[in-house]
Amino acid sequence: MNEYLYVLLMGVFLVIQLWAIIDIICRILNLDRKFKTYWIWVILFLPVVGPIIYFQRKRYELAHH
Repeated sequence: MNEYLYVLLMGVFLVIQLWAIIDIICRILNLDRKFKTYWIWVILFLPVVGPIIYFQRKRYELAHH
């Protein structure tokens, strides 16, 4: 039972990471290449916290534009 929960959680985290990376690459706002690369590295090195930080920052930036 614990193995299934572990696999499920890892799958959810992988989907969230991929969603964030695709969002960064396809983002319409004017982000330079260095900034996009920075966010991709943050998401890859912080697999649980990175996407959360990215989506919070994105929401903040969209609210102030």
